[in-house]
Amino acid sequence: MMNDIHSLLINYEDLSIDQKLEYCNSERYYMRMYMRHAMIKINKCIPD
Repeated sequence: MMNDIHSLLINYEDLSIDQKLEYCNSERYYMRMYMRHAMIKINKCIPD
């Protein structure tokens, strides 16, 4: 999903500033979810 959003931001130059901001916010959201999921997996493999 992040790659799709990123490619939209790069390839569509006719997006308005508000649309670009909305896509950037979506990209950040999915990146946070990905990082949260990755940290959970790492903590399961390497407990404190």
